[in-house]
Amino acid sequence: ATGVPALWSKIVVKNDLLTSDKKVNKTKVTSLAVADPVGAPYGLAAKKVLEGMGQWETSGSWITQYDNIALTLDAAENGGKKAAFVSWAQVCGRANLETFPGNAFKQNGIQVNYGTTTAKQLANSFKTYLMSDQVQRDLVLTKCYGSTVVNN
Repeated sequence: ATGVPALWSKIVVKNDLLTSDKKVNKTKVTSLAVADPVGAPYGLAAKKVLEGMGQWETSGSWITQYDNIALTLDAAENGGKKAAFVSWAQVCGRANLETFPGNAFKQNGIQVNYGTTTAKQLANSFKTYLMSDQVQRDLVLTKCYGSTVVNN
């Protein structure tokens, strides 16, 4: 699948998330949660988006970094942060979000070729299932992922 970063808020309405020049509206988004860009792929994606906007900050109180993307989402849902950069798939179908498909990235899996013949066969079957047109279409159409197999 291809992961797409999203700026989401439980509080700030969609039209107020970005300014007319496509930057995060710091007047409305007074606190922002992001995952740690060193250890979390969506944190790195958020950093790239914010750097492109000229808004990445490593000091100050506007951006708070969290260990992972689940904690980042929780900060905007329950922790008092006005918005969060998360995975589009986490907030799929919700209001008040902006996506950044230009900063999407591949989310790969690893198949370990170890174990019994039965385990290897099951792993191959699961891989075939995941790469099937049906599953890839589901990732794109209902789970808000991009796909390397199916055109978005």
